Amino acid sequence: MDHTSTNQPSGEEISQPSASHQRIESSSVLRNSVLLFGFHVFTKSMAFVSFILLAKYLGTQLFGVYNYSFALTALFIPLCDLGMDTYLMREVPRLHPDEIPKQLGAVLAWKGMLTFLVFILMSVTTGILDNFGTDRFYMVVLAGLITLLRTYWTTFASFFRAINSVGYETGMLSLARMAEFVVVVVSISMDIGLLALLAVMTIVNIVFVSLTHVLVRARFTRPVLVQDFRHMLAMLRGGLPFALATIFSAIYFNFDTVLISKYIGDDSAGIYRAAYNLLFPLTMFGLAITGAVFPFASQNYSRNRTEVEDVVRRSVIQLLMIALPIALTTTFLSREIVQFLFSP
Repeated sequence: MDHTSTNQPSGEEISQPSASHQRIESSSVLRNSVLLFGFHVFTKSMAFVSFILLAKYLGTQLFGVYNYSFALTALFIPLCDLGMDTYLMREVPRLHPDEIPKQLGAVLAWKGMLTFLVFILMSVTTGILDNFGTDRFYMVVLAGLITLLRTYWTTFASFFRAINSVGYETGMLSLARMAEFVVVVVSISMDIGLLALLAVMTIVNIVFVSLTHVLVRARFTRPVLVQDFRHMLAMLRGGLPFALATIFSAIYFNFDTVLISKYIGDDSAGIYRAAYNLLFPLTMFGLAITGAVFPFASQNYSRNRTEVEDVVRRSVIQLLMIALPIALTTTFLSREIVQFLFSP
């Protein structure tokens, strides 16, 4: 596989992938960081309001079931791509445009096979833990479908970041999150119940994932579903080291909620997750900066090591300047924040 990269676009478009062949400049890191930060602020704010509305609408017990459903299914996320999304984001900036359709197609082919197997495994696990055919079982299964569909966003997001077209990621994802927010507000106002709410959210994610796939094919490149088994294995091997990070991350952020729900109770899980979800959106600062730095570093480190190290150093300093005041403020005002938002 040729991982060389030139700075001169080919001039002949393959569904316009030539933009991905341009060098990612250090100035792009700041622009992409701002775009991603704005996107995360917008979407996390809607998620923040949504979960407060849901917590008050569902009550502690059902809110606990809601969070248990997503926490349990999130444990299966790393198995859907085995690190290949991150590997894609690292490799695409280095590739010749002709190779990109094959690379993206290989990831999508693996994801299709893996998500099908993961859905079966997840459904069986849910049936064992929560009894097949119960309302709770169907809630977890629907939450699982939503979670699995969202893993396709990570593939497309990795692709957009790798070709320095972050605006497409933020635009499509923002529309999807707005649609989910509207679904939550309308569902609460119509009092349709948690099961129906999850069903509608599943449909919303199917629609927007499909639209994003169409956008990629029409505007950038037509993914080639690779039939070269050796190339497929190479993609799998490339992603596995990154899979370790996503596996431990999924366990770290979700396993505690599952344990609390199963061994203490749904009420406790609801209370625990209500407080936890106040802090989780703050990860947007790190996600915005690292999401912009990673493709730049991947493409330029071998040729412009000093520039990359300078960008990384400044990014770490920016993260510390943002994180430390937030950590101190939320620690010392935690009681007042919780009492203000969740007085009951």
